[in-house]
Amino acid sequence: MAERRLIRRGDLNYARATATAVIPVGGGTVIVSMTFTGLAGIEMPLFVRVSSAVPPTADIYQPVVHSISGNVVGLSLRGGTGTTLGLEAFVLGY
Repeated sequence: MAERRLIRRGDLNYARATATAVIPVGGGTVIVSMTFTGLAGIEMPLFVRVSSAVPPTADIYQPVVHSISGNVVGLSLRGGTGTTLGLEAFVLGY
């Protein structure tokens, strides 16, 4: 059974993190971990987006959040072409 805890609205904070992911030349899926250093735990991700792609490509799919553990969010990205992606995420946590 999961631990239950009481969280008041005033206990929650927003945090932002960035990361870089490299999609292989032939395309594929990569796993990325994003750490939010200002938080002890994360209640929910609010927003994850691809902020840049070098070289530019339109063949990138929306990031998918797979797990949250403490102050780390694990997500996956899929692309059809090789590129380096900049990621940005916002979460609500404590």
